[in-house]
Amino acid sequence: MVVTAVNLQIVYLKSKLMQTLLQLLASLTDKLRTLVVQKNAPTIAGNKLFEIAKSSLGQELTPKDEVPDSVACMSTMNALHKKAFGEPIGGDASTYLGYLALRDSKKWVKVSSPLQGDVCISPSGFNDAEGKKVVPNGHIGCYMGNNQIASNSSTTGLFSMNYSLFDWRYRFVQLGHYPLWFFRKVL
Repeated sequence: MVVTAVNLQIVYLKSKLMQTLLQLLASLTDKLRTLVVQKNAPTIAGNKLFEIAKSSLGQELTPKDEVPDSVACMSTMNALHKKAFGEPIGGDASTYLGYLALRDSKKWVKVSSPLQGDVCISPSGFNDAEGKKVVPNGHIGCYMGNNQIASNSSTTGLFSMNYSLFDWRYRFVQLGHYPLWFFRKVL
């Protein structure tokens, strides 16, 4: 019986040690990601997204029109991201699901101050004025620097510089009661 109790004690200690090491690794990973954010430094991936966004201005990134142009912002950002990295952000045509994909991805970090190539998102489903919406849908775009944001134009379907950060905050935050979050591509 003593041998069995000792063996169980060793297994238990190994299990606790492994759990502690995994927690330490997760903590260090989070700290490393936080360092990138605290310095508010651009990333290689963010710069790539910015360059692809800049070269895509004036183009229709969702030419099949599977989603009406008036609500194709998430589809457009997915197409832009796929053009840059070979895969969409996620969320299909929904800014709500797109936000969840950004939030839950290890490839993105939420930042408080945008740099060129960051994603600006005011997702549907998060406003605090249900039933009293002046702005019926959320929106997503790419921050281009100089307080300019490029996104899908609801009237033309083209990816264009169509908002300043001030205009975005007025339309989606003040009038629409949506939150505004910024995400930076880190991987």
